[in-house]
Amino acid sequence: MPLARAPAARRPLRPDGRRHGVLENNLTRKGVWATDGGRGALAGRRAPRRDVFLVETDDVVGHLVMESSLGQLTVHEMETASWILAKWLERQTPEDPTVEFTLAELARDFGVRWGGSRARFTKAALRRLDRVRFTAEVWSHAQRALVTEHFGIFDRVRIVERRARPEGATRGPVPVRVRLNEFIHQQLQAGQYRRYAWRVLRGSLRTPLAKRLYVFLDGQRGQATPAGARYEHAVDAPLLASLGVRDGNLPRVRASLRRACGEIAAAEGRYARCEVREGVQGWVLSVLRRA
Repeated sequence: MPLARAPAARRPLRPDGRRHGVLENNLTRKGVWATDGGRGALAGRRAPRRDVFLVETDDVVGHLVMESSLGQLTVHEMETASWILAKWLERQTPEDPTVEFTLAELARDFGVRWGGSRARFTKAALRRLDRVRFTAEVWSHAQRALVTEHFGIFDRVRIVERRARPEGATRGPVPVRVRLNEFIHQQLQAGQYRRYAWRVLRGSLRTPLAKRLYVFLDGQRGQATPAGARYEHAVDAPLLASLGVRDGNLPRVRASLRRACGEIAAAEGRYARCEVREGVQGWVLSVLRRA
């Protein structure tokens, strides 16, 4: 299935300040983010390519090719990207693809103390987000053509640290300027994004898998029922690739998914059900989201 590209028409932006994180729709559904905190490849076809990390997976949306010189993106980078995209939305200047903030501001909204190892950790996350690139087939409704897109999340990241000398201590705030990739910027302008409660994503959910599952499930439309939207999917390789799960021990994976479901149900009242159960043809992730 080709990557979903938005039509040309743009929707009104809905800013909500720091109450929400934001992710472009394809970034919510595809297997971009690893949940184990490592830097290796997802389960799937892998091919070493000099110093470039290359991963190809078939997830619930379709085929994904991702290249990075700095390894797989993790859930921390997902949270960082969602914070930055929320800042773009908050500004209410949709024609401008740039986002400006300070590293201390980002750390404060993440609920951590700024400085030292945290500064290095945050700068490394921004660098990884800047270095990753995707290849996907995009169906253009306007051109009536299948277009191969090579794109990233960011086009440029600029961090300014004021110091008396190169190896000296940083003085004052550290401003950051991020330029969004053209494809991601166009998707956001067209309203092709999802918003997530920051208090849930960063406040209530603790494990990377629960955070990734929370974002993934919110991006699924599901089947309308009188009780709400029902979404079910086999606990299979495409689902695990989408969730960034690389563990090959399926009983352990199912147990982890059950715990993640429990975290989500406890943190988010919209979910009447989130469970992993054995069905007629195998194990199934079954979710009911209240209307």
